[in-house]
Amino acid sequence: MENNYFCTINDLLLDTSFIVDEYSCPLCNQILYKSEIYQCKEGFWNCKECWLDLISKSEQRKDCKCKIESINDLSRSIFIENKFSNQKINCPFSFSYIKKDNQYIGGGEVGSGGGGGGGGGGDGGDGGEENDSIPLIKDKENGCKEIITVEELDTHLKQCQFKFVGCPNKKNGCEIQFRFNKLEILKDHEKICDSRFEKCKHCFEFIIFKNLPTHQDQCIKTLIECISCKDHIERGKLKKHLNLNCPNEIIDCTFKNNGCNDQMKRIDLSQHLLNPKHILFISELIEKQQNQIQHTKRKYLKLKRKFQEINENHNSINNNNNNNNNNNNKIYENHWFIKNFTKSKKKVGSFFLGPEFKIGSFEFGLSLYPNGRIDTFENHLVIALFEKSGLYKSVAVESDFTLIKEESEINNGKNYFFENLIQPKKWYCNRMMKFEKINNGFLINDTLHIKFKIEVFNWILTPFETDA
Repeated sequence: MENNYFCTINDLLLDTSFIVDEYSCPLCNQILYKSEIYQCKEGFWNCKECWLDLISKSEQRKDCKCKIESINDLSRSIFIENKFSNQKINCPFSFSYIKKDNQYIGGGEVGSGGGGGGGGGGDGGDGGEENDSIPLIKDKENGCKEIITVEELDTHLKQCQFKFVGCPNKKNGCEIQFRFNKLEILKDHEKICDSRFEKCKHCFEFIIFKNLPTHQDQCIKTLIECISCKDHIERGKLKKHLNLNCPNEIIDCTFKNNGCNDQMKRIDLSQHLLNPKHILFISELIEKQQNQIQHTKRKYLKLKRKFQEINENHNSINNNNNNNNNNNNKIYENHWFIKNFTKSKKKVGSFFLGPEFKIGSFEFGLSLYPNGRIDTFENHLVIALFEKSGLYKSVAVESDFTLIKEESEINNGKNYFFENLIQPKKWYCNRMMKFEKINNGFLINDTLHIKFKIEVFNWILTPFETDA
């Protein structure tokens, strides 16, 4: 069992008068509960843990002359283990309570404990250094009365009808426990447990019963009385009610910013606005808005003229650049056949290195990613186009890629790329279709046929620099 025990084996043994001498490890003094026992050729024995500790430190027993270098130099002492396993013990659930993690609760697991007398309610632990402040007490009326052997302990604990069962609301703070054979009492307790969940009658959320009064004092769905109109409003909507809807709430006149400082109930606002003095306020407001409209129009016309000037300058610069470059667009068309397509690696990021070609002074290359790039278009067929020379600051390219399907074609549409080529071999990715659709007639004798057309129609050279 785990070392997270409630009591030691010492607490359960019926007769502990000979335990220390016969069934405690000579080195660590631990009772041999669930311990493997090994002995040397001279018959000296220890628990397995103590032997391993001696071997790791290259030490020997002082009373043993055998040289022990590994656990394989020892033999298992089944006789001692079996002899201890047949000792008679009480069931842990014969007690009224058992201790775990410094808390007294009902039922639990059993630890090996230290050497020394039992029956005193030892907490267990290494060497028996800690003792319970409260001794274990036999529950003669409700406790388990079976006498079992050490060997039978684990099996008995799983089926013992006297083990302790916690309240289902333990996670909510209930610490009450009952015997397993008294579950009818537990069911009655669940109905009145302060830690049970109860539905709030206002918001219908489930709240721990003992916290329900506090929750209802704060619940946003609880109806409370408006101090002005006495209507019952949900707590969460009260502020909005007072600011916008409450007929008896005192508010300012709509024309406060125009000079009317009167206050009245919201319900009286309409009558108040009929006062002739508000006609003057309305006239002033209209005049102010008209002035603002004129100001905005003047600002708009000024920005419009400035935009037209910038646009004219931009068109002039573009015309000059086009005159400096070749007026004829550069076009390249060809076909790319990829054989043994299905034998290629299909993991994301794997690719076919395609053809390289020139268009005038431009050097381009193609690559095909069958299952998408690592960072782009995963699970899609992706064509990648890049310019290799690095001589151009920017290039405007129109690309047209077509997958050939037997006698028909499927086109992915034209794609325009306006990207800087400041970094050499900058890639432009063009998604074609999902990978699984390739088998729908696009493979002819396991060959993928791609028809492509590249047109370069505008570019700017990278200026040369010399460091003197």
